[in-house]
Amino acid sequence: MPSRRPNRIVVVASPKGGTGKSTLVSNLLTAARLEGIDAVGIDLDGQGSLTSWGEDRASIGRRPDVRIVASRLPDWEDTLASVHAAQLALVDCPPGLDDRGTMHDIRGLMRVSHLVLMPCLPQGPTLRKVGDFGHAIRTAMGVDAIFLLNQVIAGRALLPDARRFLTERGELAPVEVPMREDVHRATDVGMASVEDARLGAHEAMQALWQFVARRLSITTREAA
Repeated sequence: MPSRRPNRIVVVASPKGGTGKSTLVSNLLTAARLEGIDAVGIDLDGQGSLTSWGEDRASIGRRPDVRIVASRLPDWEDTLASVHAAQLALVDCPPGLDDRGTMHDIRGLMRVSHLVLMPCLPQGPTLRKVGDFGHAIRTAMGVDAIFLLNQVIAGRALLPDARRFLTERGELAPVEVPMREDVHRATDVGMASVEDARLGAHEAMQALWQFVARRLSITTREAA
């Protein structure tokens, strides 16, 4: 019997917190809905940031509407089955993937995904931990895991070193998402940078969606 899962599954994961996973998922989900794609967000992070964002969006009647399912990482299989009719599922994973049970679950989820995005900050212990984790996932499982530099400040001297470090450990997305305060302000009120050119990181979030869509062979209005 074929597995009951969405047509395309994107997992956004990081072994460290504070890398912007929920913000990235909310923007990709909004971008997909703007294209008329039947996309669903899956919030496996116990903090519920993605769920709260969706509730804020619904409370102000923002369009397009979004669908978000809150669940837990150990229940990922049943959760994907519950939204199997969707064209695209975007999964926000919890941080802290070090313990044995969590690693078992995240590996299972990654194995059935079509793309794994691993956001990281361009400096400090977060960069090294994400880089080493992503390298281990790619080599041990053959997962299509791609690093994404997030909250980047242009012109910083450390950026070339961060790019080199990640490139040596796997594939680095051609898009870098800049550090902008209004990105977070928009998220706090149920909005997404991708839907309003006046918001910070609009172009970067649009470019990220186009990159993801190409990797998933999704035809967008821009590509058409």
